[in-house]
Amino acid sequence: MEKTIDSYGLDYFTRLLDGDIPFQNCIGLRACGALALLIAQGRKREWLDIWIRLMDRSCDEMMNGRNGENDLAVKDMMLAFKLMHNRVEPAISASWRRKLQSIEPYETYASIYSKEHHYTRVNNMTVYNMAGEYLRETEGMTDTTDYFDVHWPIILDRFDEQGMYRDPDLAMLYDLSTRVQASQMLWFGYKGKYAGLLDTNLVKGGLMTLFMQSSAFLLPYGGRSNHFLFNEALVAACCEYEAARYMKMGDPKTAGMFKRCAHLSAQAVNRWLDQDGSNYHIKNHFPNDSGHGTEVYATFHRYMIPLANFIGHAFIFADESIDEFPCPAELGGYVLTTSDSFHKVFANCRSHSIEIDTMADGSYDSTGMGRYHRTDVPIELGLSMPFTATPRYKLAEGLQSKNLSLGAGWEAANGHIMHVSDLSGETGVSFRIIEQTRDTVSFSVEYSKVKETYTLDKDGVNVELELVEADKNKIYYTVPLLESNGKDTTLITRGDGLVTVNMGAFCYTVRSDGQIEVAQSSFSNKNGIYKVAMLSKDDTRLSIRLNLAKDGLKTGVPQC
Repeated sequence: MEKTIDSYGLDYFTRLLDGDIPFQNCIGLRACGALALLIAQGRKREWLDIWIRLMDRSCDEMMNGRNGENDLAVKDMMLAFKLMHNRVEPAISASWRRKLQSIEPYETYASIYSKEHHYTRVNNMTVYNMAGEYLRETEGMTDTTDYFDVHWPIILDRFDEQGMYRDPDLAMLYDLSTRVQASQMLWFGYKGKYAGLLDTNLVKGGLMTLFMQSSAFLLPYGGRSNHFLFNEALVAACCEYEAARYMKMGDPKTAGMFKRCAHLSAQAVNRWLDQDGSNYHIKNHFPNDSGHGTEVYATFHRYMIPLANFIGHAFIFADESIDEFPCPAELGGYVLTTSDSFHKVFANCRSHSIEIDTMADGSYDSTGMGRYHRTDVPIELGLSMPFTATPRYKLAEGLQSKNLSLGAGWEAANGHIMHVSDLSGETGVSFRIIEQTRDTVSFSVEYSKVKETYTLDKDGVNVELELVEADKNKIYYTVPLLESNGKDTTLITRGDGLVTVNMGAFCYTVRSDGQIEVAQSSFSNKNGIYKVAMLSKDDTRLSIRLNLAKDGLKTGVPQC
């Protein structure tokens, strides 16, 4: 939390309050919550005066009519009030109370159900504002009965059978963020008529979060707002909440798994914090002013502060009496699928993990295997997310993208090469688990034209391709090869039946029984710039072996 606040600096908030920088509610109100937690814990005491000014200004700005940023941040104002109202002058506290009590939800929030908005404005932000409303109720400022009677039935209907929340665009992040805000309400005592069904969904969704964590301890990719540092803070918050739940249930082993998952998630983002005097809010090393990888709303100052807020939630939920136990991302030996709504496949074995999207959202991702991680290896060296020809996020000047993943290709009757990464909206994709043991997991995914069989073991990932309905007996496979993450560059070397990518002490090896060509063009996703290796064979079958390694990591595959 403190590192996040320090990335802004006292001068930034002074300028914000003095009018030198336009005031944005989602920054000011959220900063109030994060700073309050730090000050209440004896940190940043020298910031108390600026924090009081920030609370005053935020309370005033919050009253200026309907604003979608209020949806996100009133709960943070309420957390700040809960933590600090007895630590300031009574007159100051009374002024904040009057203003917070005067909130009218249908006039303050944008993500609401009403005759004007209907269902189109009910989304993850609705649950954020509901958390704020419930925290107001705990302080005697409102009664949520009518507001919850309108909104909870809509929200609860959007959870799938695995307890994952289906936001309108089905982004993986907004499943998790919605569940964390709902957890906050239960944590502070919500026991209303919707609490039982809500809690049932949180139990199921929490287990999905535990098993979807990659072997590099990241949130799954998929959809908007992904690969920002605060993503893993939300995982930490979710898992601290679930750890406390299982401890109360008398299940210290499961509690310890969640505790371990929370800690590993939080630690996973340290690589991008305070590096050589620079701070990044997204998982790349491009200059912040390039905006590389960011959606239009996801600037550094707007999307850095949530890291502090959500780590703060984890701190609030945490039960430090729980001893850690190795979590599924470390233990491996499983394959997991989501519901059809999220169309994901996860596999983890012996420190290697992959993620496949069988029907990707083309605004952010491409269909196919979009992630290959290994523990203790930089996430971008294998692949952490796919590419798309139509990104709704910014690329640094001069960079380009295309539909691209780790995936098969085939030659159509007209001679055009089609790739799995070009598929969108395809139905009828079939999935079969072949083996699940501690040492080996294997499964197949079959699209309309090609079957991909994946096997994970201590040596990495083996992929066996088979054309199902071949117009021509020639098969392809694309492999993105990291060229740069915005700071570090790699050495790409092609040999007989293999290509290697070296970055410092780390190495990525791609082997195949087909031909390997590395194209000259480069393409970008949120994490970096990549060349593309095209593997091919005049046959209906093709074998590929992928391995990520570091000096000192044990593997049966020869080192680069």
